[in-house]
Amino acid sequence: MTRAVEACPFRSQVEPRDGMETARCGLIEEIVGADAPSVPARRDACEHCCRLPAPGADRINSVIASLLYGRATRFLAAGGIRARIHAKAAELRDRAIGELVAVSAPRGGPPGATPWLEVPPPRELIDSTATVDTFTAHLDRGEPFSYLRYNDGEWLSILGARGRNGDGHDFFADTLGRKLGESLEYAASLAPRNQRYYVGLHGIYYQDPIQRFLLARRLGRQVHWVGDNLFSYGLLDFSTKRFLEAVQRFPGPKYLVANPSLAPVARGLGCTHVIVPRIDCYLTIDRAEEAIRFRGAGIVVCCAGMASECLLARLHRGNPAGTYVDCGHIFDAMVGVFSRDYTKQQEVLALLDAHYVPAFVRDA
Repeated sequence: MTRAVEACPFRSQVEPRDGMETARCGLIEEIVGADAPSVPARRDACEHCCRLPAPGADRINSVIASLLYGRATRFLAAGGIRARIHAKAAELRDRAIGELVAVSAPRGGPPGATPWLEVPPPRELIDSTATVDTFTAHLDRGEPFSYLRYNDGEWLSILGARGRNGDGHDFFADTLGRKLGESLEYAASLAPRNQRYYVGLHGIYYQDPIQRFLLARRLGRQVHWVGDNLFSYGLLDFSTKRFLEAVQRFPGPKYLVANPSLAPVARGLGCTHVIVPRIDCYLTIDRAEEAIRFRGAGIVVCCAGMASECLLARLHRGNPAGTYVDCGHIFDAMVGVFSRDYTKQQEVLALLDAHYVPAFVRDA
């Protein structure tokens, strides 16, 4: 059950830092001890931790493991520390790795002698020059492109997690997880001839198992990796608004794949609404694919959770001249569904009410 971030007993000294709210994590400090300096935890890490089982010093979840790994690794890299402290930091790092999701290389993967740390950390693979305005420029020039997002939920499914994500979707690790991995291999197969197939890469949690997975599947720099939350960040600087206006102007066929609550957004964008269920969209992607019928130029905007990437990769394979975009959860708050904590902040609500709802939400 999701817990409120503000009710976390380990969270203290909350303050803004580089445009992001951070806080001290008392649990991390308890585990690491007084020998290591405190490193603030970002709010998005706290939000994700609160969607997982409550942690403790003897039962850390994957978010705490990821944060713990980062602190132990930096502590070891600092050098000049006493042997006793060095040994403790190494022990903490190994414990964190053990708690992260294990990834096994598929048959035919690279030999075991190849160290996974030779692959850059995922965040270092991300092309930060690609923004939502990049996508808008493609639309304005009539250039088809794709943007698929592999956020924390997608990676948990790929890495074999069991249970459900924060939105209630089952990870379906044996089926959806496998197909998500295959969709990444499809993205790699397009390089280097298709630089407009953008893949959003997660750069916060699970960096080490993601790193191992990329090595195992030989998915390093062949893929055009970009940020995985471009549209949510773009709400604030209005680049998302500019993109959605370009979708409205687009003269060809266009579809919004989304649950029934987003019908007003489909009308506002002028899209055919392909309805998928609120939960476990993956079970209905065959039907969704059948409902999207166009060849050549056209747009599919998808809001189908972890299933989006499988659906969009299928559609691109069948019609690479189309444009396929995973917009994530950006429309939820526009119709009064607050699926992310940041959309409950007063300044964000005011921005959506003043600029996005009037432009992109149409009542029947």
